[in-house]
Amino acid sequence: MSSVPAYSMVRQPLLVWLFVLILVSGGTSSAYAQPEDDDSKPKQEDVVLPTKDGVQLYCTYYNGLKKKESTPVILLHDYKGNRHDWDNLALELQKTHGFAVVSVDLRGHGDSTVRKGQDKRLEADEMPIFEFPQMVGSDLETIKSFLMEKNNEGKLNIDKLSICGAGMGALVGMLWTKQDWSWPVLATGKQGQDVKAVFMLSPLFGFKGMTMQNISTTPDVLSRVSIYVAVGKSDSKNLTESTRVYNLFKPFHRSTRPEDKDLFFEKVETKLQGTKLLSEPTLGMVDSADGKSAGHIAQFLDVRAATQPYPWVQRKTSF
Repeated sequence: MSSVPAYSMVRQPLLVWLFVLILVSGGTSSAYAQPEDDDSKPKQEDVVLPTKDGVQLYCTYYNGLKKKESTPVILLHDYKGNRHDWDNLALELQKTHGFAVVSVDLRGHGDSTVRKGQDKRLEADEMPIFEFPQMVGSDLETIKSFLMEKNNEGKLNIDKLSICGAGMGALVGMLWTKQDWSWPVLATGKQGQDVKAVFMLSPLFGFKGMTMQNISTTPDVLSRVSIYVAVGKSDSKNLTESTRVYNLFKPFHRSTRPEDKDLFFEKVETKLQGTKLLSEPTLGMVDSADGKSAGHIAQFLDVRAATQPYPWVQRKTSF
C-alpha cells in the first residue's frame, strides 16, 4: 500500500478531501431534526465534579440531541485558558450535529482552583509541576466517569468518544487517550478504548513534564485513533511543535482510500494559534467561510466518529 504524503495543504484542498470523506461515509447533516421531546432540546448546565484527589472540577455540559446516537466530545483548553474559550464551538457541535459536549476547566484554570480541605487555591502559574500530569490521571478520568453515567442513561454513545484540545489541552488529551487505550478488555466487557478521534489545535509536543513521546509505546493509539492537527503556519515555533506531533502518527496512517483517510495536517495561513483559530471565520474551523456548512472540526468528528458503526452498549462503571 502506498504512503500518504504529508498534509501540508491550506484550507481549500483539505475541505475538498473532507467533502469526499463525507460523501463516502453517507453524508453529514447541517442541522439535526429534533423530535418533539425534552431530551431533544439543546440545553447546557454547569457541573462541578470532584476528582479523586479532591479538586473541584468545573465543567459545562451540553446535552446530546440524538440520545444513544449522540457523540460525546471533550473540549480541553490551552495553558491559562478556560472552558469558555470553546463556547461557540460547543454550541455548534451540539445544535448542528446533536453531539454531547463537555468543556472543562482543568485544574488550576478557570473555576477549578479549589481542592477540598485546602485553603490555598490552585493557580496555573504557581502550581507545582507534579499537578500537571494529574490533569491526565485524575481530571480526565473524572470526566470519563461523568460521561459513562450519561452513556448508561441512554444519553450518548461513549464508544464514539472524541476530544478537541488546544496547546497544552491537546497534549493532555492525547496522553489520556493513551491511558484510555491501555485498559485491557475483560470478560465482563470493555474498560476503555473509547476515544476514536482527536482534533488538535497547535498541539504542544511537551509541557510541564508531559510529552507526546509517551504515546509511542501504545501502537493502538498511533494507528487506530483518527487524528487532525491544525496550526497557524506563520508562527515557526508552533509549526515546529505541531509538525513533531504529526510526524509521530504519520508512519501508522498510510491508506490512500478516501473512506479510510484518518490523519490530517492543516497548515493555516495565519499567525493565530490554539483556540484563537476558532475566532477567525475565514479559517473555517467553527463553520465554513460562507456560513452554510459545518466547520473543519465538526466535519472531522462527524466522519471519523459520529458516522462510524460503533453501537451503543450499556457499560459497567467499575470492574
